[in-house]
Amino acid sequence: MQHFRIKDLNFKIKEFKNSIFNGEVETNFSINFKIIVPENGSNTYLIVFKVVIDNTFVDIKLISEAIFETNQAIDEEFLNSNFVRINSPAIAFPYLRSFISTLTINAGIPPIVLPAINFTQIKPEA
Repeated sequence: MQHFRIKDLNFKIKEFKNSIFNGEVETNFSINFKIIVPENGSNTYLIVFKVVIDNTFVDIKLISEAIFETNQAIDEEFLNSNFVRINSPAIAFPYLRSFISTLTINAGIPPIVLPAINFTQIKPEA
């Protein structure tokens, strides 16, 4: 992976009556990703994650990009390989996971730690 960045972030803390938290928070989240190849003919491709998180304390919607560089030709065979469809998102996901945990901790709410994801079970968006 060459670079990871947050492209868009919508973060809203919900109003809650008791600022002291004791217990577990049920967090709902959805994640999907797509593979993008820039049209400039470069040897890079992007894994773009879209994440939506909702719990008692916060609503988060974000888009992140992981930029990968290869010395192999980017053709249909390469784009359909396990490296691009499974390994690349698996390499980038810990950066996204860490960002969300750090963001919520620094915002003064209970931290959100996303579970590990098996990317063999998730297909990229078209």
